[in-house]
Amino acid sequence: MNRKRLDTVLAAMTRHCLDSLIVTDPSHIAYLTGYRPDPGERLAVLFLKKDGQASFFTNELFPTPDLGCPVYTHKDTENPLKDIIPAVPEGTVGIDGSWQGRFILPLLDALPGTTRPVLGSLPLQEVRMIKSEDELALMREASRRNDLVIEGTIRSLHEGIREDEVTEILKRLYTDHGLPVPAFAIVSFGAHAADPHHAGGTAVLKKGDSVVIDIGSPWKGYHSDMTRTVFCGEPTDEQKKVYETVLEAHLSAMDTVAPGIPLKEIDRAARSVIENAGYGPYFTHRTGHNIGMDVHEYPDVSAVSDVVAQPGMVFSIEPGIYLPGRFGVRIENLVEVTEDGHRSLNSYTRELQTV
Repeated sequence: MNRKRLDTVLAAMTRHCLDSLIVTDPSHIAYLTGYRPDPGERLAVLFLKKDGQASFFTNELFPTPDLGCPVYTHKDTENPLKDIIPAVPEGTVGIDGSWQGRFILPLLDALPGTTRPVLGSLPLQEVRMIKSEDELALMREASRRNDLVIEGTIRSLHEGIREDEVTEILKRLYTDHGLPVPAFAIVSFGAHAADPHHAGGTAVLKKGDSVVIDIGSPWKGYHSDMTRTVFCGEPTDEQKKVYETVLEAHLSAMDTVAPGIPLKEIDRAARSVIENAGYGPYFTHRTGHNIGMDVHEYPDVSAVSDVVAQPGMVFSIEPGIYLPGRFGVRIENLVEVTEDGHRSLNSYTRELQTV
């Protein structure tokens, strides 16, 4: 058990008036214990009390390392909640938002009326959104290697190559640079690039296509994420305008990042550029998201986020314009909030490129 991190979470529990907390998200558990369970449909719970007591509940099928706290196991034929129910004290219990309803509902039925359940994700989300220097070092290295992968991938593009062939090239490049195969890889050509989350396929690259490549892979458990858009052949005037608009929006948002700035203002900095250029309806997603042990972490960089940027936060800046049936453009870097401003974790060029 990482006592320093646990103490920070306990302080967050106090701020949120929680007497106990049921933690089920594997990344949350790994953050506190160094052990990442993979229980599938079975149960794995780290249970915290405000006095600092911690317990772990799991199926006996999964060998559990020494976590520095008591471990309670159950058999497949037993009620998986049998040891948790009596452990939950009176008062307010926070329940992790990722826990399945088939565990939550029976637990709620069994708890006495003196126990009040509430959504309990925020204490760990708030703690994890501020990275330590060690965590930041891992994320910088992940992004450095991701830059190398996207550079090699763009060099490999040529007319006639298929989307799925590019994905295979990506996988080889990640291996070459000492990273796992991509945690995610969006490769989209032409009209497919107008879908922000195109699943990939056998589309063939042809003249006039935009190419959106959105990739990331973890380095020692901490993720990278970046997007670049290039064009096959000389882009049209409209494609150039869209690209230049997205780049201006991206840079405007990046320049806004500093301690004390609400994340919704960063979103507004990007969105206003795109709206003023007449493409507002075609920027269909948030400007970014926090990132760390998971690709998407709390909070969002969106129009409704009241969270304020703080040193140690790392999030994406990824505005885009998507013209249905025609083409799309997205540009994304990760940005680290520093004491006096910000630092981009990516250095690969954002200038318009053709292949």
